[in-house]
Amino acid sequence: MALTKGEDTSNVGQRQSPKAASFVRPTKASDKTFGFLEALKKRYAPEAESTQQFSVSSKAVDEIGFEKIRNQLASLEKLPVVGLHKCCITGIKDHDEDDIFKKWLLIKKQDLRISDLDLSSNLLEQWLDVVGICSALSQTLRVLTLNCNRFRDFRKQNIDAWNTPFLNITELSLCSTYLSWQDFPSLTTLRLAENGLGSPTGPLPAPTLRFLDLSSNQIQMLSELDALVELPSLDALILRGNQIRSLMASQCFSTVTFLDLTQTELPSVNFLNPIPKIFPSLTALLTTDTPIARNLIERSLTIATIATLRDLNYSPISATYRRDAEIYFVSIIIERLNAATTAPEAEAIKSQYPTFETLCQVYEMSHLLSSKSAEKDQPVANTLATRMIRFTFYITTETFADAKSRDLVLPGHDEPLLSTAVANSPRIEKVKLLPRAYDIYNLKGYVGRLFCINPMACRLIWETQEWDPVIKDGDDDGWSVDEDQSDEGGDRIMSGGDVGAGERSGGGESDGREWTRREVELVDGTRNVESWLEEATEATVRMEVRDL
Repeated sequence: MALTKGEDTSNVGQRQSPKAASFVRPTKASDKTFGFLEALKKRYAPEAESTQQFSVSSKAVDEIGFEKIRNQLASLEKLPVVGLHKCCITGIKDHDEDDIFKKWLLIKKQDLRISDLDLSSNLLEQWLDVVGICSALSQTLRVLTLNCNRFRDFRKQNIDAWNTPFLNITELSLCSTYLSWQDFPSLTTLRLAENGLGSPTGPLPAPTLRFLDLSSNQIQMLSELDALVELPSLDALILRGNQIRSLMASQCFSTVTFLDLTQTELPSVNFLNPIPKIFPSLTALLTTDTPIARNLIERSLTIATIATLRDLNYSPISATYRRDAEIYFVSIIIERLNAATTAPEAEAIKSQYPTFETLCQVYEMSHLLSSKSAEKDQPVANTLATRMIRFTFYITTETFADAKSRDLVLPGHDEPLLSTAVANSPRIEKVKLLPRAYDIYNLKGYVGRLFCINPMACRLIWETQEWDPVIKDGDDDGWSVDEDQSDEGGDRIMSGGDVGAGERSGGGESDGREWTRREVELVDGTRNVESWLEEATEATVRMEVRDL
């Protein structure tokens, strides 16, 4: 409640009513607690109930056939998978019972054959109860889930009379229990999500461990997990939801093939550079919900950075896609190197991308690292460098202002883009080296991101090197063969723009005919750029906008 100026505040914070202002009913009875065996019978073998009738659209409906299902579930010794989550289980016995050993013997006599047991979200507080339950089921139990229990006492005393309880358990889940690493002899899967863990303390899991889930903990650097190198069979490492700032580590996880970095804060692909050295066997990587995954260009750079990668975000990487991604990666780095003004700056760029020099040699693109005067030289024949096209994209400032007025420019992106334009220049220009394998959809999306304009509103106009005559009203056929032959020895006449009339060019005479540059619109489709440009190695493309 807001206070007004001059209002008496002497009673603020003091209770004015003799009754408590709470929505919790103090007279409400607490939920009844159970021991393990009682909860099992209550869920799967309840007391027999008479046939019930229900009303559906004012019609009486009888239950038929449910007795058979109840009888099947009541055979507790035949249940392989048991889910007892949220059953208010306090342990192997209820709080009101005294003899825990008798309860254990009673469970043992049931001859249960449970292989998968879920005890999540119960009232378990003593690890001794877990030991007792698992000991009674030690012959068949393989999967144990204890998520969302709060253990206050993690001691293992007084169990000498029982068999080894966790001998056959291969999968253990301790998420949201705030327990640390546990040593079980046969574990292959261990989940410790949301436990507030940092670097490992205490004994490491069994050497047979293959899958380790450390999601949503307090791990900030991969070097905190160097002790996990001692696990010789570790195959999958889940680090989802950790605030990881660095992937640098002093040890090599040579056996890990699957790495999950979902929902981390890795800002750019440069932070993935240590992966080929730290995870030399990595074949699958997850980077969804990260700054890297939000940029489509970063996907190609990620594939080129990790040579062993076969799946990225559950999408298989084909040989063709990898080749195009690596060529695109090399072209980007070459462009940055050619733009570098000093040798130290160029070396700093190379140090950020360790795989660049290797890929540059594989695709024979080293000759593109030439001086600026030779940047436009033709590539060497029969090399993969011929698969690249040097594009000059531009948009006039008038067109860009029109796009901005129609809300087609991404908010907040016009200022940096205009700042890169040359002062007093009528257009904004970008030069990029792209693969010929790009289709028009990819090219339009790339140019849209380049100029911060919605790709769906873009039109790409290729300005060819061909010139066509302007046919005016009254011209019958434009030009004839005789007229074209009569112009031999003289240059075609054009103005400083696209159209010219009656001007001299190179000293040749003209008959006053006007010429215009031939333009081709790159229509949306899956055709490769190569099918439009054919053998061209350079192309000038003008960007225009249209209504959505």
